[in-house]
Amino acid sequence: GGGGWGGGRGRGKSGSRAEGAPHLEPMGEEARIRKSMLAEGDAFPAQPGAQTLLMGLRPGCWAVVTSATGDNVRDRFTLAGLPIPEVLIDNGAVSQGKPHPEGYLAGAASLGRDPGDCLVVEDAPAGVAAGKAARMTVLALGTTHEAADLHEADRFESSLSDATPFIQRWIASE
Repeated sequence: GGGGWGGGRGRGKSGSRAEGAPHLEPMGEEARIRKSMLAEGDAFPAQPGAQTLLMGLRPGCWAVVTSATGDNVRDRFTLAGLPIPEVLIDNGAVSQGKPHPEGYLAGAASLGRDPGDCLVVEDAPAGVAAGKAARMTVLALGTTHEAADLHEADRFESSLSDATPFIQRWIASE
């Protein structure tokens, strides 16, 4: 994932901002958005089933790879009542954003996993492409894009709730 305008999802804030708002100063805008989110609550609530799924995972067996900042992810997870991931690869941890595989490869390395043993859950075409480029199995969720836009994924589910049984079977087979 990663927030922002629909066309920018999963691409990193600098690429999206350069196209949509080149006049904005990145750090100032990031601080303004974070302050607003903390004061008003997150405008992007967790997907149905996210809390149950993440609370059922072993700590240290999953990661978040995002084009957002780590602070924003931690804030959003806290506001949504989700566990904070032990491994968080944010936009400051990589030199190239999605669709480059660097973030997913860093996540696999941080978990001590071979990329081929990892499952990527994505909702954006750039993220699907990054997961495939990292040689990972990719499960696409149709929560922000149509299935046709996510066709490179190995599997498609319309929602996280629909995907949960597959994710649980994947984890159990490790």
